[in-house]
Amino acid sequence: MARLDPKRDHLVVRIVYDGTALSGKTTTLRALGASLAREVETPAEADGRTLYFDWLDYTGGRFDGRPIRCQVVTVPGQASLEHRRKKLLQDADAVVFVADTSTAGYPASLAALKKAVAEIGERRPPVGLVVQANQRDRPDAVAIGTVRADCSALSPNLAVNESSAPEGLGVRETFVFAVRLALDRVRELQRLGELPEQRPEVDDAAGLFAMLGEGDPRPAETDARAKPEPWRRGGPAAEGAAPQSAPWPPDASVPSGLIWPPVAGRLLLHEAGGAALAPGRRPDGSWEGQGDPRWRLHSDLAALYFDLEEGRAALVEWARGHAILGSALSSRRALALAPAAPGAWRLWQLVASLPSLESGVREAWRGGTPVDIAGTLLSAAKRCLDIRPRLAATLLAGLGVPGNLAVEEGATVFAGLVPSKLERSDEIGGAEESAGEILRRHFAPMLGDFVAAGTWEHNLRIMVEIRRLAELRGWSGIGEILCRLFPS
Repeated sequence: MARLDPKRDHLVVRIVYDGTALSGKTTTLRALGASLAREVETPAEADGRTLYFDWLDYTGGRFDGRPIRCQVVTVPGQASLEHRRKKLLQDADAVVFVADTSTAGYPASLAALKKAVAEIGERRPPVGLVVQANQRDRPDAVAIGTVRADCSALSPNLAVNESSAPEGLGVRETFVFAVRLALDRVRELQRLGELPEQRPEVDDAAGLFAMLGEGDPRPAETDARAKPEPWRRGGPAAEGAAPQSAPWPPDASVPSGLIWPPVAGRLLLHEAGGAALAPGRRPDGSWEGQGDPRWRLHSDLAALYFDLEEGRAALVEWARGHAILGSALSSRRALALAPAAPGAWRLWQLVASLPSLESGVREAWRGGTPVDIAGTLLSAAKRCLDIRPRLAATLLAGLGVPGNLAVEEGATVFAGLVPSKLERSDEIGGAEESAGEILRRHFAPMLGDFVAAGTWEHNLRIMVEIRRLAELRGWSGIGEILCRLFPS
């Protein structure tokens, strides 16, 4: 749907509100219209239910100097009107799924959300989806922790915002976030050379009604000449803001074109936005987020830019490096060039934490049986060796240690921080090490600590189980190397 309208010199995007019948889509749009001082048009409804769509036209903010015009529409939620819903979703640049989170309505909303995730997930570039958890004012509302967990189980790239549409709570915030997701998609279309420069096929509610093949509902005249209301952006780069001793952490308000990956990255920043990630200084002068073990937030000391284009170029180069590493990296990570102070930007990486192979070994050694410990050690050693060729000749060649490796959907991945270009010469290790050298370097210090704290009999039983399990799994060589690492 997104396009550059050459006649008006506007960027036009469409935000589609999806959800089950009576979930609160129309109420949401009317609350949004009231907050934006715009009228909402509804061609037809029966018994309070939308039969076609609700339409809101709003212009505000700028993209590359052009005003942003948002066509905001809802879909009908009734199953019998599924054909209209699908047509409207096809042209979405971002989708807000309004979920009924009352105890009675939640199961149907969750099932409909699952269907929406599957439909939207097929489009390229990706279409961002934010869940507006509605009806939070209800005494029987499902716990928000449950809603977030269920959404995460459907897709790791789902943002969740709470709302109470009748009061307008959370409505405008969700809309602004959806527009940012749409602009991320526009930026990617622009990069691919796929952003059309033409007038939109649909220019008003009457045109959308005709596009659906329903005729002309005689819509009221829209106020296309109304003065746009500029979005107010808070944050550190606002005029008059004073520098702080610590930089501001990135959040979902980072402008389009300054986040990688374009849509999934913003969703990840949104998810981490509620975490206590206030940056603290590390001994090497870099900054890291502190206070929430679920996330790793980091920025090199030198990753500060006083020229936006220079910072953007660094972001692009780093994103290319991530893309080259591909499936060797854990999936839930993002890069962001965020305002650091007036006229300054800082480049960050955000990584969702995963239990490392090392933490698994330590946990097994603390409370597991000799069989558990032997199995965990063997598995960790095998995974370290298996991923080695995939990391060779990359920035991560010397970083494939148990503390940086994890298991994601059954595959071994690098779950640590990816070094920047500035650290490259210091971090790459030798790529020609033998299996014995690799395991000795990675496991000997850890085993030395464990063995020293255990009894001779306990350690001997572990070694016996390592040899037995290694023989069963066809990993005899790995088993022998590990046993030789046990201090005598």
